[in-house]
Amino acid sequence: MIPREPGAVILRGAKALASYLFGDEKHYKAIYPLAEELGLFTLGGLICGRTGTIDKALAAKERAPLADRLPMRHRPAPHTRGPRRKPSPKGE
Repeated sequence: MIPREPGAVILRGAKALASYLFGDEKHYKAIYPLAEELGLFTLGGLICGRTGTIDKALAAKERAPLADRLPMRHRPAPHTRGPRRKPSPKGE
């Protein structure tokens, strides 16, 4: 048997990944939108991920400023000065 270093365990399937991330298999559908962010890959048609890679991705997200962690639709709008006024006609 080849010894494995910590974090080298491969989780195979969305239910195994959901159990690792969320503590319950029933959230397996939430895995697919996170695939790119967490460094997941497919192996034999199954979505897979290494526990070490997932842990590193989550740690990097925790260290990032909150604004960088929010999806674009949840970020506050940039400050604006209000509605623009039409320029007054010359001679008035």
